[in-house]
Amino acid sequence: MTDTITTGDKILMGAGIQTSEGVAASSIIYSSTMPPSLNGRIEKQQVPANGHIADAKSVKNTKKYSEPSVSGPINNEFIGLLLKAAMGTHSPDTDTPEAGVTTHTFSVKNDNSHPKLTLDFDEGELKGRRILDAMLSRLQITVRNGEVAAFEADFFGGFPADETLSPAVPDEITYDPSHVTVKIVANEAALAAASGSCVEELTLTFEKNLGQHYCLGSLVPDKIYNTDMVVTGNLTTLYENQNYRDVWDGATFKAIGIYLENTDESIGNSTNPALSIVLPKVAYEEWTIDSPESDLVRQTIAFKAYLNGSDFVKAELVNETASY
Repeated sequence: MTDTITTGDKILMGAGIQTSEGVAASSIIYSSTMPPSLNGRIEKQQVPANGHIADAKSVKNTKKYSEPSVSGPINNEFIGLLLKAAMGTHSPDTDTPEAGVTTHTFSVKNDNSHPKLTLDFDEGELKGRRILDAMLSRLQITVRNGEVAAFEADFFGGFPADETLSPAVPDEITYDPSHVTVKIVANEAALAAASGSCVEELTLTFEKNLGQHYCLGSLVPDKIYNTDMVVTGNLTTLYENQNYRDVWDGATFKAIGIYLENTDESIGNSTNPALSIVLPKVAYEEWTIDSPESDLVRQTIAFKAYLNGSDFVKAELVNETASY
């Protein structure tokens, strides 16, 4: 059985990194999001009615958990929580590049105990709901023409509970298409000097493949673990030559850099908020073309990240949050 609750308006969602299992995070960062689904779930087992025509005489709860999903524009502060949950670890360099600004470096933690989150929802029908011990199961980042950069996030965690919340309305910085550059080059070393590639749309997806552990004496998960991590994506561009197809056909690798920098906003005195994600080694897994009648021909390339020495995927975020 499920307890799926959605609302018709944008809401405030908050999240924070927990330091202990079952204990709410001490610091919550909020973001405006589209209506979420909390997806509270209860697994039940019927007790049969032996000796009667009725099939059952009672029912018992056996498991309680939630699988919340949320989406919205990328907020330059809130996205750091999602990146840490997706990749596992980060290192903040405070007052860099100037006072009041922090540069966060995110990297993949090579174990199965990535951060747990407290998730808060506070508006409309969801006013005052909290989920503890949530782990990110999927994070998708999308940049496309005509839309602000956006995210989708799926979680697995404890059962939603009522909570009195006092959310702080965030000062949100987002990214429109003019703030996005995508670079596709032969290797990571070539990214810095490279110009942007002409890409119409790109999605990047982190999948954590979670596993749950239950102990007798409780209906809620005792532990949530990530297993193998998969990073994939798709990009769409005009079909003007055979270059993408040749890489796909030749089974060679490329490096992809995704750079978001809001040059219309300043933090500190003169720093532009920015986010970059680098995939040092990707292969094109699939190449397709779409050639509708009386329209431009486009190609879509599905790619997958591979381990490159000790590097898999890394990110850097410049904002005014001191730490996560």
